[in-house]
Amino acid sequence: MAKMKDISGLRFGRLLVTSNFTRERHSGGTLILWECICDCGNKITTATKMLVSGDKKSCGCLQSERGEWTKTHGKSKTPEYRTWRAMLQRCHNETASGYEYYGGKGVTVCERWLDFECFLEDMGSRPPGTSIDRIDCEGDYCLDNCRLATAVQQANNRSDRLSLIPA
Repeated sequence: MAKMKDISGLRFGRLLVTSNFTRERHSGGTLILWECICDCGNKITTATKMLVSGDKKSCGCLQSERGEWTKTHGKSKTPEYRTWRAMLQRCHNETASGYEYYGGKGVTVCERWLDFECFLEDMGSRPPGTSIDRIDCEGDYCLDNCRLATAVQQANNRSDRLSLIPA
């Protein structure tokens, strides 16, 4: 069984994850469920993937306050949104392709970037031919350690390549 990433104590929108979790087996695999407390005081249980994807940000009170259930930022079809989702998946979804090189090695996404709009505000629009790159390839995804880089820049920044450079 894959190693579970402990997200207890992390905040996702209005939800604070408590240390209690359970595993539930379903036909599609195993779900990791977390108990969360919402800023409004309600307690809920939800799956890891709902939290890290940004699909679950509150117990439901956020949508009730807005009076809307389907309002979005309108950027879910953009390259920036796809970059953000892939980053979260690599670091927090143990069944995601590449997890063993990111989340499996302890690489995380900073708390601010768990919100897409904050990520977009910090990184801006992605120029054509670039994607997100961690400057320190052993470090986490955060503003101080990330840039938008070309494939060549990223290839020159790979950990296996950097280990060949004499000190």
